[in-house]
Amino acid sequence: KSLWLWFSSRYCFFFFFSQFFFFFSSRRRHTRYISVTGVQTCALPIFDENAVLEWFPQENIYFDQSNVKQRTRIELSASSRFIGWDIMCLGRRAANENYSHGQLTQSLELVCNNKPLLIERSDLAVGDPALTALWGFQNFPVSGTFIAGPVDKGILDSVRGLAETEGLFSATLMGNNLLCRYLGNEAEIEIGRAHV
Repeated sequence: KSLWLWFSSRYCFFFFFSQFFFFFSSRRRHTRYISVTGVQTCALPIFDENAVLEWFPQENIYFDQSNVKQRTRIELSASSRFIGWDIMCLGRRAANENYSHGQLTQSLELVCNNKPLLIERSDLAVGDPALTALWGFQNFPVSGTFIAGPVDKGILDSVRGLAETEGLFSATLMGNNLLCRYLGNEAEIEIGRAHV
């Protein structure tokens, strides 16, 4: 079995993960929020038996002065599978624009048979200690969460050694789901290739 992942917003993605092959073609599209209060809710129910969802949206770029509430909820059945990510960028680095004014409330939930597997919530405002603290975002403008499951438990050590990034990368298992996190300056990191 092999694993090939590429966090990117400019290229095509090829995934060979466990027993599935995924292809995702991307264009340079982003969710843009500026100077308004925006609300976005994505509910992704996957209740069919043995259903598979690959969810690889473009990164959300939160422009300076944006006020946003974003919620993503993935609901699985016992036999369904999920692989996907959620990436957020605070400000526009290419335009030398920082996220210096605004409010962001973001939640990510993964539920299986009405049992929560992951519930995350970020409630950020400019000046919030979480944006600069070592226990928080450490002044990195990009944060990403990758979830895949169910996976073989042996995949964890392979994934941990693959990240080629100047930011921070971690991987862990929550039950039989792989959870990877990234903090950095770019929305692209190459995870590479491993044989498991």
